[in-house]
Amino acid sequence: MKLVQWRPMAVQDLRAAAEWYAQQGGLALELRFLGAVEAAIGMLLSHPASGSLRHNGLIPGLPAPLRFHRLPGFGRHLLYYCDSTNHLDVIRLWHASRDLDTLTDTPDAPPSAPDPIE
Repeated sequence: MKLVQWRPMAVQDLRAAAEWYAQQGGLALELRFLGAVEAAIGMLLSHPASGSLRHNGLIPGLPAPLRFHRLPGFGRHLLYYCDSTNHLDVIRLWHASRDLDTLTDTPDAPPSAPDPIE
């Protein structure tokens, strides 16, 4: 099975979103959100080409082929990733209301973080 590598900004996105859901709806909502992320990752490991290529190539500086997948039950959250031969590279966890141009506001660090959900 492929490994999942989270870029530092994706880890930061995940933590910020989980914290926001905890503040809005308590521990149960936070855990439901994290479960949705875990389910999405599991599905993408089995079917990595299932994510949309709609935003691929639109923003210079992002890796290619860039795909995204909507989180089940949290459809405004998009999991941006690239699939490689031996790992799934999670680039960002992005809320759809945010401007796509700001996806690259931070330095593009190589994947290095382990799966933060485990």
